Amino acid sequence: MVEFISRYLQNRRGIQATSIYRLAVAVASGQLSWQAALDEARSQRAIADLADGDLIELDRRAHLEAESNLEFGLLLARLTVAAARAKPFEKVYVDLSLNLVEMLQRAGLDEERDYYLRQALQSARRVSYQAGYRSVLNRMARYASMEHNDQEARQYLADQLTVGREESDTAEDVETAILLADMALRDEQRAVAHDLYQRAARSARRLGLYSLVVEALLRQVSIVLENGDNEGALRILRQAEEVSDRTVDTRLRARVAVRHGELQLEAGEFHPAATNFELAMRFARDDEDLALEAQSLRGLAQAKTKLSSAEEAAQYYRDLIELENSIGNTAEAGHAQLELAELLVDLREYDEALRALAGARDTSTRLRDPAMAVRVHGLLGTLMVVRGEADAALEAFEIAVTTSRQIEDHASEVYWLLGAAEAVLRFQRSSDARNLIDRAARLSRSLDNPMYGAQVAGLKGQLALIEGRPQEAARAFSEAAEVALAEGRVRIGVHYLPIMARLAVDRDEPDEALQHMLKALNLAAEFGDGHQLCLLNIQTGRIHRQVDDPESAVPYFTEASRLAEETGDQRLRYRAILGLAETLDDAGDYDRAAATYRRALDVSRQLGNERAVARLHFNLGALLVDIQRDDEARAHLSRSLQIAEQLQEIALADRAAALIASIAPPGFPIDEFQDDMPLNEAPAPPRNIED
Repeated sequence: MVEFISRYLQNRRGIQATSIYRLAVAVASGQLSWQAALDEARSQRAIADLADGDLIELDRRAHLEAESNLEFGLLLARLTVAAARAKPFEKVYVDLSLNLVEMLQRAGLDEERDYYLRQALQSARRVSYQAGYRSVLNRMARYASMEHNDQEARQYLADQLTVGREESDTAEDVETAILLADMALRDEQRAVAHDLYQRAARSARRLGLYSLVVEALLRQVSIVLENGDNEGALRILRQAEEVSDRTVDTRLRARVAVRHGELQLEAGEFHPAATNFELAMRFARDDEDLALEAQSLRGLAQAKTKLSSAEEAAQYYRDLIELENSIGNTAEAGHAQLELAELLVDLREYDEALRALAGARDTSTRLRDPAMAVRVHGLLGTLMVVRGEADAALEAFEIAVTTSRQIEDHASEVYWLLGAAEAVLRFQRSSDARNLIDRAARLSRSLDNPMYGAQVAGLKGQLALIEGRPQEAARAFSEAAEVALAEGRVRIGVHYLPIMARLAVDRDEPDEALQHMLKALNLAAEFGDGHQLCLLNIQTGRIHRQVDDPESAVPYFTEASRLAEETGDQRLRYRAILGLAETLDDAGDYDRAAATYRRALDVSRQLGNERAVARLHFNLGALLVDIQRDDEARAHLSRSLQIAEQLQEIALADRAAALIASIAPPGFPIDEFQDDMPLNEAPAPPRNIED
């Protein structure tokens, strides 16, 4: 009852009315010495009317005072702790000591800080105050770590977790488990780290500390990946994603989405990866976290590149370059310029590619980064090849090769030697190519990478073809394919099989050619590249046509047409549909052939190559003549004649005019065909034009 009345009166008069507060004011104003005030604070007279709530309120007041006057705040906190010790409120004493310790840390009074920590630890142990004991150990560990006493810090943290059971873990214990796990991971104690992260995640989930659950889960991912469990890592990230959705922490959600996207990118799950990177970018922008936004843009650019969305990828790289430059990250901006340049070469945007490379070269010079300079000059060589500038290409490749040798990066040296060899082969410079291939072959033998041998063999095959040695070329390509497939590089192995098939056709060995193509189709199906599968089906269909087996060719062209629809590549779609139309024409299935030629004309409207349009009209017209649909034939042939004359395609114009004359009655005028059907693709050979 006395304590209740005391608290009521103090609440009415304010905490300043307490004897402890008055003692602090007296010391601060010089009316009383520190020792006298301390003795008074411990006296029965001073503490008789103080309840534990009063002490807690005094401690809160001390912290408030410390915001503007640290010295007075410390004075009040010390007297409050002394009163708690004398009362004695042992648990309150431990808690108030920990608060005082924080203020002493701010003041740089390490010796006094450590004294109160030791006293608090003894009190907590004496009264079996487990929560307080663990908190003191946590604080001691933190300060030891700040003073680089890592071993001592680790021992305090370990002791903290061994006191009491996991079910009694607090937020502080969760943070300790994560910190201890981080330390164990640095010391490569992965199993210990994994167990601690799992404990942290369990306890944080029980306490509803969802941000800490996500932190613990994210840290487990690297351990699981190092154990080779990619599926397990993805499961953990899905858990992290579900938990992060319960928080309003957009930065945390962005981190989860980025990490998830990175793993999906490595696993070849490009569409889900792109979705996660887009999500991460939105969260990062909401949080104005430029570093996370840059990570998201980089991931998006890489995912879109893998999805053959080169134009989208290029735009993401442009955005990334602008962002990295704005935050002063010139190195990353330079690397993004290199990636952009490579994409722009594929998009035939050569001028912009050259500008991107110039920016990357400036960055490599400024950073004095020879590895980056190697890649800059290697890509410059590639760009000069496609621009048809042979000497400039060789000069750039030679710089890349020389710089690689200077920094003793022999793998890079071989890589760019092979690039230079491929360039000179394109320019039909056989002697230069042979020299470069021999240099690459000698150097590759000293490296533990069979794929360099495969590339060397592939280039030897190209050289043999140029020099008219098809049998030697076939052996070289066979070796390249065999090595690539043995090394699990299926895409590269599949690249060589169609070349071997064409050589087999040239040797009049169609069965062998078809075996190569069927093997390529089966292998390509494993990695599900629709574009590649479409091309392989088209080539297989063509081989069947070459051996006068149009019925066997039809399913391949039909499948190619379906795959082209899925990829959205109109040029590829045109080639597949045209092949199907010509095959149906060869097979005498004229109605289906005519309908398929019309589909090719529909596609051609979107592509815009008038020369191909003229030849398609001729093919369709010639077919219609054969099935005696003269009026329709005349319209298509007239359109073919009109376009051929505009393009000065004399042979095609003469052929169209001759067919029109063969079906038109004397004096019948040539009709104008008004349907405009353009196409931008290699021209289709006119039907029977060589007959």
